Amino acid sequence: MLHKRSIKEKLLKGGAWAFAGKVATAFTALAVNALLARLLVPEDIGAYFLILSLVSVTAIVAQLGLTQTIVRLVAESLATSRPARARLAVRLAVRLTALGALLMAGLLAFGGGAWLADHFFHSQIMSKVMGLAAVWVVINTFQQLIAEVYRGFHDIRLATIFGGLVTGLLAMLIFLGLWLLQGYSDLHQAILVTVIAGCSSITLSSLFLLNKLKALPASTDAQLSISDIMMISWPLWVSNLMLFATM
Repeated sequence: MLHKRSIKEKLLKGGAWAFAGKVATAFTALAVNALLARLLVPEDIGAYFLILSLVSVTAIVAQLGLTQTIVRLVAESLATSRPARARLAVRLAVRLTALGALLMAGLLAFGGGAWLADHFFHSQIMSKVMGLAAVWVVINTFQQLIAEVYRGFHDIRLATIFGGLVTGLLAMLIFLGLWLLQGYSDLHQAILVTVIAGCSSITLSSLFLLNKLKALPASTDAQLSISDIMMISWPLWVSNLMLFATM
């Protein structure tokens, strides 16, 4: 009976955090969009949302399907009393994600982004900020991965907080300050604010995650390899790309 009550309480708390987080994230996104509409000229705000779409799809490619995979591996390892395997899964997923994120960011920063801006979007102002957009891709990729790691640990509270809520709140506050102090902005500054907000969120979430991982035992006997992870993640990766393409 106590076990059933514990599960019920966890589900209720997790559901409440997820619901409240979605509402708060939607509010901050609405507030950020409203502030951007007042800070940026129409050409800049159009370019900002085009870059946001480009960053989103590039981050999906960079994640290699690992966001769903890490939830499964961590939760499965903890449920079967293999905490060392959960720790190893996180380490390997972070390495693979870093590789994917750096490759995609490099493509954007060193010619690919400028080519897309000039030949596909026909936007000179977009091509000038592709270096920042590349950093944004790395931040977006890791923000989603870390949030899903927390979900694997059944920590819906931190998954909700660091899955975009902190980034949205910080961006909203900075944009509000810019609006009150100077009343205008440009595309470069708007993306820089978003990058700073995301970087701050990742720094905080990484510190909390390190503490969680330190509590888990490290073992050389944990049976998990990069090929094992990729066998799980590649079908999810293809599915994510197809889903985004049909949206």
